[in-house]
Amino acid sequence: MKEFRCCYQMIFLTTLGMLFALATVSRYGMTLEALCYTVFFVLLSGIALQDLDTRRISGRLLIGILPLGVVLLLRTPVSVWLEQCVGWLILGSCLALFVLLTKEGLGWGDVELMMASAFLLGVSCSFAGFFLAFLLCGITGLLLWLYRRRNARRFRQERIPFAPFLAVGLAVSFFY
Repeated sequence: MKEFRCCYQMIFLTTLGMLFALATVSRYGMTLEALCYTVFFVLLSGIALQDLDTRRISGRLLIGILPLGVVLLLRTPVSVWLEQCVGWLILGSCLALFVLLTKEGLGWGDVELMMASAFLLGVSCSFAGFFLAFLLCGITGLLLWLYRRRNARRFRQERIPFAPFLAVGLAVSFFY
């Protein structure tokens, strides 16, 4: 059964990778930026699948995002670097504070994912993606709560993984 699930996930990631490649190439043309963003969204999809399956985010996948951010950052003017770093630190500090204040809200993997995404996509896109992810997760949580309330005997409480919502939020904020 596990082999089937792994095969299904590989097919899903390949299909999603082709869709992201088409979307980024149509936006940027055949450039290094298009390649970096395509690889990022394939990694992001893998992280979302992993979080759905195991409720953990692998550091190995997160490390794969950082070189992409370095490549894109080196292609931008130096004046943008300071703005990116300040925004990156503010975003990371806010999310770390949120993790410390809430017992079972975000996990550190979610914070690391947002930090890596902000490094690659920029702070404004990451803030918009986080807000959208938070909104989508809240709506999903509310709907699950209402559904469980009607069928309380058959369903137990579970934590909702946040990385899939982050993946959707970041993709929507990037492409729009």
